[in-house]
Amino acid sequence: FHHWSNISTTKIERYLADLRQQGLGKETSNKYVKAIRQFAKWMIDNERATTSPVAHLKTITVTRDDRRRLRRPLEADEVRRLLEATRAAGTRFGLSGHQRALLYRLACESGLRANELRMLKVGSFDFDNCEVIVQDHTAKNRKEKTLPLRPDTAAEIKELLANMLPGTQAFKVPGKPIDMLRPDLEAAGIEYQDDAGRYCDFHSLRHTTASLLAASGVHPKTAMEILRHSDINLTLSHYTHSLRGQEAEAVSSLPDLGAPSAESQRAIKTGTDNQNVTDSVLASCLALSGAEHSPTVTSGEKANPPAAIKNRISDYPRKDSNLQPLAPEANALSN
Repeated sequence: FHHWSNISTTKIERYLADLRQQGLGKETSNKYVKAIRQFAKWMIDNERATTSPVAHLKTITVTRDDRRRLRRPLEADEVRRLLEATRAAGTRFGLSGHQRALLYRLACESGLRANELRMLKVGSFDFDNCEVIVQDHTAKNRKEKTLPLRPDTAAEIKELLANMLPGTQAFKVPGKPIDMLRPDLEAAGIEYQDDAGRYCDFHSLRHTTASLLAASGVHPKTAMEILRHSDINLTLSHYTHSLRGQEAEAVSSLPDLGAPSAESQRAIKTGTDNQNVTDSVLASCLALSGAEHSPTVTSGEKANPPAAIKNRISDYPRKDSNLQPLAPEANALSN
């Protein structure tokens, strides 16, 4: 549009529909809509216009299947394999294997984006407090944020950046970091695209951060702050993934539903004399051990039959001194 009066919601919707047919993603299309509406709002706020011609312009619904590039996180062991293979590799894009491995590790532990890593200076790191500062003009949300670092990671970065001036670029991240990452993934035996069509690109390292935080039991609100999201739903639904084996561990942690109920354990009957099994087993054990008369089983002995058997046997004279104090029934009961 060349003139404000030419702007039309219908024309914008038709234009964006044509772009989507040419391959424009729905998420990108929605970003264009938001930008247009923001421009119209700016015009009104600055009294350059009285009404918005795009007041009824709406975004379109985006589902998970609509995303052109689905990403998957790396498992913890896959990250270790990637770092080991990268350290053993040669120099690529002006970064040694050790430098690239440290860059990948920082990305997985901090959730920093490629451009944010690219803009880090030596002075961005506070090694005394194990922190890295993301400046507002380099962050995607234009807000300065101080992120914690693992002490061992901070120590390695400090050693790498030793004797460098504070204003020096810390990591020389290429314009297309996937060109650097993909050969290292291949060296580690990690597929760039899995059977589900999910990609493992550089931004997947940020998904790895969110998923590892969730697997470690970190509260979602804390994870949201580390990833610097404005909406916790974005953290949970888009960036947090279930890692391999988590579902099996979750199911195995459920109570044993095949075990006897509490009621059946309290009153297990023999089916012959309507006597509790505990009573009959205890009496049988005492008889085998040499008791001269039928014992009376107390409630305290019912509560702990093995101990009761030991105590009661010692109170009776044995007919055969070679008999052991505990009969087979006592061993079965203790099991």
